[in-house]
Amino acid sequence: MKSAAKARQYLKEQGLAMLSKTGVRQWALAALVFFVIVLLMVANMFPDSEELAVGRVATRDIAAPFRVENVYRTELERDRAARQAELAAIANDAFYVINPAAAEQAEARVEAIFARIRETRSELAGIPELSLDQRLAIGDRLGAELQAERGLAVPPESLQAALALTDDELEAAEAAAVEIATDVMARERVTSETIGLVQTRAVERVGSVDLPAGARLVVSGVVRSVIQPNLVLDTARVEEARAAARAAVEPVYVEQGQIIVRWGDVIDQEQMSILAELGILRPRTDFRAVIG
Repeated sequence: MKSAAKARQYLKEQGLAMLSKTGVRQWALAALVFFVIVLLMVANMFPDSEELAVGRVATRDIAAPFRVENVYRTELERDRAARQAELAAIANDAFYVINPAAAEQAEARVEAIFARIRETRSELAGIPELSLDQRLAIGDRLGAELQAERGLAVPPESLQAALALTDDELEAAEAAAVEIATDVMARERVTSETIGLVQTRAVERVGSVDLPAGARLVVSGVVRSVIQPNLVLDTARVEEARAAARAAVEPVYVEQGQIIVRWGDVIDQEQMSILAELGILRPRTDFRAVIG
């Protein structure tokens, strides 16, 4: 009996020793392999990235495993809000400022008019005396040339009066026209709706200039013709409005469990973007390479 008990005890000890040396390691290795395979199988429950592409037909339903921002839709909504803010700004006079170059441009237009007047006077210098009809015809021709070349509608009567001025009077008239026109264009907001009123006020200022009546007629016509809309869009303010509109748009989310792609859908760019955010777009794992 004692021999049998000793034998059983010996076998038990040997078995435990064998198990501790080999079995545990084998079972641990088997469990690890099983765990890795399960993880890989779970990972591969998602479709191949090759199956997911814009324009491809979905072969299964895909739901969001967790909540994620729909970056594509969020950016789309923010771009739309920014564009609406920009259009609203363009239609709003408050987003316009006086063009810093407006005064300089007005001065250049005045100088161009008087340069053409002087050219014409030089051409007529050899004619002893012009009749009224001749001056009228020359004034009409000069006005048509300025309109065609510069887009400036100088009244013919102002040009006719300019032909009769002395050189000193013409020089004084030009100086007065430059002063008034540049001041108006630098200070007053001129739009297509207000241009008539601004021109009228500018011409009224000519009445206080110490010049002969003929010279004032020239200045009035020139100043009226060179006053034009002088506002430009304040792009910095527009960008601020765009940025504020974008910031006001809340992110758009795809909720956990929400279907992203349904079987039979033709996959579009928005769906692909969501799948990318979820990390679903990836190559399929090759089990043979993993297992060896």
